[in-house]
Amino acid sequence: GQSLNELARERVFEPLGMTRSSFLFDAEIQRNYSLGHDAQGTPSKLRIRPALASTTLHTTASDLARFGAHLASEIRTEGYYSALGKPAVILETVGDVEHSWGPGLGIVTDGSRIYVFHTGNNVIFIADFMYGVDENLGYALLTNSSNGPRITAAVQRRIFGRQVRR
Repeated sequence: GQSLNELARERVFEPLGMTRSSFLFDAEIQRNYSLGHDAQGTPSKLRIRPALASTTLHTTASDLARFGAHLASEIRTEGYYSALGKPAVILETVGDVEHSWGPGLGIVTDGSRIYVFHTGNNVIFIADFMYGVDENLGYALLTNSSNGPRITAAVQRRIFGRQVRR
């Protein structure tokens, strides 16, 4: 069978033009790697982990944006993968805000506005994608600092005019 990286390259990375993404920490990734930093700016130690679909994607903000734009297009046009943006499990409803999960994406329904997102966080590194379906706006963001949540909140306010509570 194929390795995770081979399968991802064939079915996701190459079709979407994600030329700088890999589940392997290979020579190309090493040339462009950023060390993480704590809140005081102290670099963290580099830790290489075995390839796992849920935690070890090495990518760039541009490649993440390509992936996010593809998902946004699918959701907006009711394409093949549009079910990823539909609630499968409702977590909670507070007032007119509903938090739910689709198959692979988080969903926030705030009144009549719908936001889909995917995020990963290992304290220092954050990968975040959010798309406002009604606004037809979104962002892809990578950070290498434990100050990342503040940056994510600021980007949301800039793009959507407010912070979207997840």
